[in-house]
Amino acid sequence: MPHYLIKAEAVNLDATFSQSDNISMFRAASLTLRDAVKQLHKNFDCLEKVSIGASIGLFSVENCTDITQLVSKIKAFINEHYRAYTFVVNAVEVDKSRISLPNSNREENIALFGEAKEALITAGRRAQLQQSTIAYAPVSALNSAEPVCELTHILVADTTLSWQNKVNRPVNSEAKKRFIYGKENKQQFYRSELSEFTHSDTGQKLAPPAIQFTDNLEALSGNGPNNQLSNKLAYIYLDGNKFSKLQQLAVHSIDEQILFDNTMQRKRAQLLHDLLHWASQKQDFKTQNTDGSESLRLETLLWGGDEMLLVVPAWLGFETLGKIFELTQGWQYSFQKNDTSITFPLTHAAGLVFCKKGTPVYRMRKLARKLADNKKHHAVELDEHHHNLTSQDRPSPEQNALPHGLHNTFDFLVLESVDYANEKLAPHFEKRYSILGLYRNATFCEALSLTSLDKAKHKLKLLSKSQVYALAKAAMPTAKPAMPTAKPAMPTAKPAMPTAKGDKLKEECAPSSKQKAALSREKEEKKEQDRIKEPLPFIKQKARFCDINGFTDDQYNALLATFSPLLIGNITPPVDDNNREYILYGPERLLWVLLTEIWEYLLAGEDEE
Repeated sequence: MPHYLIKAEAVNLDATFSQSDNISMFRAASLTLRDAVKQLHKNFDCLEKVSIGASIGLFSVENCTDITQLVSKIKAFINEHYRAYTFVVNAVEVDKSRISLPNSNREENIALFGEAKEALITAGRRAQLQQSTIAYAPVSALNSAEPVCELTHILVADTTLSWQNKVNRPVNSEAKKRFIYGKENKQQFYRSELSEFTHSDTGQKLAPPAIQFTDNLEALSGNGPNNQLSNKLAYIYLDGNKFSKLQQLAVHSIDEQILFDNTMQRKRAQLLHDLLHWASQKQDFKTQNTDGSESLRLETLLWGGDEMLLVVPAWLGFETLGKIFELTQGWQYSFQKNDTSITFPLTHAAGLVFCKKGTPVYRMRKLARKLADNKKHHAVELDEHHHNLTSQDRPSPEQNALPHGLHNTFDFLVLESVDYANEKLAPHFEKRYSILGLYRNATFCEALSLTSLDKAKHKLKLLSKSQVYALAKAAMPTAKPAMPTAKPAMPTAKPAMPTAKGDKLKEECAPSSKQKAALSREKEEKKEQDRIKEPLPFIKQKARFCDINGFTDDQYNALLATFSPLLIGNITPPVDDNNREYILYGPERLLWVLLTEIWEYLLAGEDEE
């Protein structure tokens, strides 16, 4: 009997998550997609689970006489129960004996399992291009004069729903189901996610803390430590570094795929358990309900695979990210390759976005992901810069198999109004920070630790806010001259044709090569003088800052060293201040500008000492 691998994958995720700004809708989409692939395993006895992620399921099928009919049944099941989402389902025939241990480790078989997975990816992408980006749910009849669903603003309304301060508003029936599912399953998610695993130390079954969770962003962000922080959120997105590369190196069989999947799920469950219990012990995470009970201010919007998206109050953003890095520190995956044991560090790139609660959820997810992806790229650049080894001291092939970029790293962005960076990050930074944007885009902060965060908070409390803001103002480059908005007038008459005599006169009056060289040197000297004069306001304000606080040069540099890991870290690739494309004291000046942006988010309303 032939053997098959079947893959079911949710596609067009951007279209799915961008359909609504409502947090329950976003949560429901995430939970439903994760549940859909799990339900396939429960409803089809012939499917053996190989790997299940946030929206992808890989299954093994043995002794199947009609794979086409089975795939059709799976598609029909999805269309019946998950009609509001788009999926692709594909199968590929394999020789199970060659993609199972120990035969899969033979040289002639080692690539077969990976090739089968690649074939499923290709088939899935082809199928995706042949279907609609949005699943158009059927409608029965219009019950409102307004036919547009107020939850999605895309689908047709055929029923009504009440939520928060909106009463009997027109919505699409499938959108209504999604909203209710997201609201009802918020509390259940943590229990179901943890109950399958046991604690790594005690062996007891994992369980969330005995506390409810806020079910809307108003409750999560309201009643902050001060007015500046109330109704502001922190979106925390994390993505694994090179996890696909790890699977290429370590996974060559069904057995190894199952082992890898189970290992990662256990680590994720332990992380979620420890994070929830840590948060439940901190009063800042709790809010009072109308009935006197308490709820935990934490929202999990994506969980599974190698991606995470959490939402916490803005004043807890840095602390939560620091705790996640602390809990994942030392994560690794070990495997054998050519009779050699290899340890692969499991690291993450994170994006942290601070914004008002009214900012669209899906846009914040997209922006946080941009920040994380940008740091992934810089991590590779940093490794390539520091590890360009000469031929005589290259590592062994096994060591060299580990890719560049395996760093725990993060970046942040503060949005003070209901706006977002819609363009690429580099031009956004240049627009926001002028010439300092070159440095801003190149910052590279390693894993945020709670210890370094506490040190930064302590130092910040010792400083005068007005003095720091004055220093940051002086640090910003002077504005570039505005470009002309109007085009120059076109000449109305054609210029006279040059004559031979005019050409000769022009040639005689043209500057010589020596004169051109002198003019060029003069221009460059003036440019260099301007570059030297440009930072003078910052230098003067810095001297005044040190004089008022009684800082020596060493004490001032120690202050910079305290804030640097949090704000700028390394600059990748290293920026040369002597290069005339850049400005003097660039990283130092950027540090003070960024410090003013996150002042409130770091101190969270704590008084200065």
